[in-house]
Amino acid sequence: MLKQKSELIAFSKQSESLHKFLNNYQRDFIAIFLAIIIGITLSILPHVLWFFQTGDPTWVADNDDILYLAIASNAYHNHPTYLSDPVLFKGGSTVLPWIQAIPGIIFTKILSFLPIHINIIWRLWAGISIPIGWYLISRSYLKNPWSALAVTIILMTDIGINSCSLISKHFVTATNIAVGNLGTLLQTNPKLLNQWRIITPGMSFVYLLAHVWLLRLALIKPTRSRIILAAISFGLLFYVYFYYWTAATVALLIGLLIDGTHRKTYLITGILGIIIGLPQLIFNFLIKNSSNKEWLPRNDFFLPIPHFSEFLIPKLALFFIFVTFFWVFFKRRDLIHIWALAASSILLTNHQIFTGLQIQNFHWNYCYGPFLSFLIIVFAIELVSAINFYKKPLLLGGIAISSLYLTTGLWLRSIEVMQTKESVQLTNNYHRYYKQRFKNSNLPLQSRAVIAGNKEFIDFAVIMENQRPLSGYLVDLSPAVDNAQWDARIALNSYIEGKDRDSFILQQRAELTTNQFGPWKRDQLKFEERIQNRLKYFDEIIADPLKAFKKFQVKYVALSYNTKKPTYLQVGWKLLQNGPYWQIWEKQQ
Repeated sequence: MLKQKSELIAFSKQSESLHKFLNNYQRDFIAIFLAIIIGITLSILPHVLWFFQTGDPTWVADNDDILYLAIASNAYHNHPTYLSDPVLFKGGSTVLPWIQAIPGIIFTKILSFLPIHINIIWRLWAGISIPIGWYLISRSYLKNPWSALAVTIILMTDIGINSCSLISKHFVTATNIAVGNLGTLLQTNPKLLNQWRIITPGMSFVYLLAHVWLLRLALIKPTRSRIILAAISFGLLFYVYFYYWTAATVALLIGLLIDGTHRKTYLITGILGIIIGLPQLIFNFLIKNSSNKEWLPRNDFFLPIPHFSEFLIPKLALFFIFVTFFWVFFKRRDLIHIWALAASSILLTNHQIFTGLQIQNFHWNYCYGPFLSFLIIVFAIELVSAINFYKKPLLLGGIAISSLYLTTGLWLRSIEVMQTKESVQLTNNYHRYYKQRFKNSNLPLQSRAVIAGNKEFIDFAVIMENQRPLSGYLVDLSPAVDNAQWDARIALNSYIEGKDRDSFILQQRAELTTNQFGPWKRDQLKFEERIQNRLKYFDEIIADPLKAFKKFQVKYVALSYNTKKPTYLQVGWKLLQNGPYWQIWEKQQ
């Protein structure tokens, strides 16, 4: 009887504690729920809009989307629990971190979605994780849950957060679009709401947000468990994204130097986190040294450049990092880590002064932009709060600003989804591909066969039918392909498409001129060397095309439907499908 009574008392206390917890955080749960709904809407809006237009939710943002989907679909088709190089028949490494990609691949497989829809799962996760992360950070620095929600909405919708040009860029751009003054804004890839870009920051940013929040908790109350969690979150960044773990490492060092009250927390978090991340560092080192030495510099990764060249000077960010320093250091020392993270990213943007290397340095703006923007917003809120306004006008003003951001953000998102040239072309290419290959054909292509020819077809044959591309963006970024093989593949693909020698030279000069990466962008002699090397291979292929086909094991060729039949197809090739958009040819044994 006494035992039952004590159990009843214990249960009553637990119920009372739970009720008290729910009552205390009721507004936070509502705010987080609203933030998630808004985040999901912004993130998957592209798929919803295209579904209403075509009956299919597929949306392809840009060529990076194609790249990541190709790597992910290779795992989807062959080994859903790990990634490998989709250029190779088997094995190899990729530029895409497994921790970002694999969960979405597995979910897509379990749900029996098509591999092209992996990015829907990725965007759904981004829409859930990013608003939660931003709200938790905002709430830890702001007393009011509705203020934290407003900050989260601004960070999810303002198109200027990566450049720290809050308000002005967002509303000026919206006004220009409204009056039809588009300029070149929609001529290439989506450039408005970059905070929803996949893969970065859509799939990676949550890990950085988690680290910032957990370290914040450890700085408030440095218990053993909190410091360990902060260290784990830091260590995970090594597995997620190079630009995040480097920025976080330097931020911890800055905190160690200027935040004397919390030096022990910074130090232990850094040491334990590096130990956790060390296996990935070793793995990356081994991959880099076991692969050819040309693929990284080819893509502006670890490319030697003069120490005092190629500076990136984000003037607005530099201004705000200087101004906010005094506010943070003398009044809001609890924000030191946020400031340090923004400052470290800005410093790393021009690390070539010390390292003499180019590592696509512009990517650090995915770190300093959002966190410096967060500092600016918190500073603005504190400034307004210091003025003796009545609470009601402040509340109404906050609701009005949040609503304006939300409506303009959704509108700008819909504009970039439905009108950006590259997105529309790629998405329409997919619908043409799907119509020809899955609605009008029952002749599947042999898995893991090499396909060449028209890029528009190959992009989706790799994703949907488990093909291996002869040439293209995937080959550019393949650690298994050196420059000589890269050139040979480009030359063979151009020959397959039916180009003659003169048009091939003109095409290669144009492509290398517009290519933003590689040593040939900086050195005219290397530019000419690249051109001549490709021309050499092209001449060799013209002399003996069968040798080149055999070397690269080309099995399928895709050509535009209205392309004149090249002479090499007259012997040893079979027409598998003739239109409505592409001719598909198969090499006979």
